[in-house]
Amino acid sequence: MSATQKLQEIETIADEYGIKVQSVFVPQEFTEETPLLDMSRKWEIEITGGRRKISTEFTQGVGHCPSYKQRLTVHDKQQLVRECAQLVPADRETAENVALEALWSVCQDCLGVMQAHDFEDWAGEYGYDTDSRKAEAIYRKCLETYMAMRGSFGDEAIETIAAVEL
Repeated sequence: MSATQKLQEIETIADEYGIKVQSVFVPQEFTEETPLLDMSRKWEIEITGGRRKISTEFTQGVGHCPSYKQRLTVHDKQQLVRECAQLVPADRETAENVALEALWSVCQDCLGVMQAHDFEDWAGEYGYDTDSRKAEAIYRKCLETYMAMRGSFGDEAIETIAAVEL
């Protein structure tokens, strides 16, 4: 099954559960000196339906930029800086799919929280230090999002969307 078909499957499942999702690109500033690993594409995601509106950030590494190549030239890096900073014409279709990718990702995070007994169990599963405040903050954010998603759409919707193999 192609990536497009998988995204269509997520969209169909979301429709069945009354889930609507939208993405808005968030411009950022990077320079040509910014290391590739520090660059990303940032989106604000809004999930609605049920009883609430859930807002979250979604980031994608430079590998999601339309012009990304394994071997980069100076010109390629300049283009990547532009693509991380703003939407480009080649992005129009991608921008429409990002919302569905983000919904799937949120459901994956929720599933991780659902399957963990507690923070220590979750941290161990994802390779985080159980003594890290940063890891605990990430866990609490995932737990908060899970509770909102569960309250709006139920565990079945989360599990069904997360089961799609992107």
